[in-house]
Amino acid sequence: MNTQTTTTPSTATAAANMVFQRWNTAKADPMNAAQNNPAVLRTPNAPSAGKGVGTQVVPRMELLLPGEPCSIDMEFINFQVPGVVHPMDHNDESKRNKPKWEHRPAWIAITNTRGEVVLDIFVKYPYVEGVRTIIPRAEGKDFGITQERLDHANGAVPGWKAEQWCTRILRNRPVVVHGGGSDLTAFQLSRPFRGATHVYDTQDEYAYEVDNIESPGLWRLTGKFLNRIIQADGKHSPVEDAIATMELHILKHPYDRDEAAQKWKAVWAPPQRHHSGGYARGRGNHGGGLSRGGAAGGRGGFASARGNQTGGRGSRGNGAMRGSATPRGGLNIGRGNRQHQVNGNGNAQTPNAVARPAVNDQW
Repeated sequence: MNTQTTTTPSTATAAANMVFQRWNTAKADPMNAAQNNPAVLRTPNAPSAGKGVGTQVVPRMELLLPGEPCSIDMEFINFQVPGVVHPMDHNDESKRNKPKWEHRPAWIAITNTRGEVVLDIFVKYPYVEGVRTIIPRAEGKDFGITQERLDHANGAVPGWKAEQWCTRILRNRPVVVHGGGSDLTAFQLSRPFRGATHVYDTQDEYAYEVDNIESPGLWRLTGKFLNRIIQADGKHSPVEDAIATMELHILKHPYDRDEAAQKWKAVWAPPQRHHSGGYARGRGNHGGGLSRGGAAGGRGGFASARGNQTGGRGSRGNGAMRGSATPRGGLNIGRGNRQHQVNGNGNAQTPNAVARPAVNDQW
């Protein structure tokens, strides 16, 4: 597999002020492959702020061809919710009726079939009173998780955003893990793996192939089949592990990326400005219906009367379409069917209300 260098391809350089939007199908053309599968690996371009060590805190969807397998690896932080205990019929008698510790992502890395980094982030979930957290420790191992690295000031990404990104990245493609039992149960707010076309586990693919071990470690497989050392001195890196996992998988399931790259054209466009799209709250006499969008909301805005009842008749492309504005439901509102969510208070929440990163965010 190619070795990463600090050189970036001309396509990325030309798109310095552009953002990736989508892939369009195209007639197979070697020129497409030259752009989409360059000889020199594309290196991360959005490092963490402050003292963070994450190398790609904005997803790079242009590094993943449609349907291309990706590899994901994580390190975790353990947490315990007050009152949650193991059942009395637990297989391990020592755990019965004892506090149940669970885990969630703390460091996530996703790579493509070339070993290019699509995502490399630390994850910060909100503080909940009473919930205890512990950074996992193991003798002779360093999982790279510290409270400092889980600080937003050092580039840690909010849990809801990290899970949303992972859901989008893993959707409609094969996903490869190693010893993925913990990975599959780590996400707290969504189920990103459900969107994958298939989840492969290299620990299962290589069972009994090294020293007759049923569940061989990644470092052991990498040493034998890839002839290199990972996790040196006990230091774990999800990026290093994800790259090795994918290389092992490709030995079992070859993937011709050059052939696939010929069939697609990347679409780039200038970054869009995202406005809050505010709304005007009125005392309207429609009992909470959504009425014609007013100037206070701007383009795509709308006026919202108090309450959570059914939405009014849509008008001029900016009002709500005919239907119910349920507290948790979504409405197609405004030109281009932009989706606005309605929360439990009956207030509209626009997904792009907060300014999004200016790099590769249109996907």
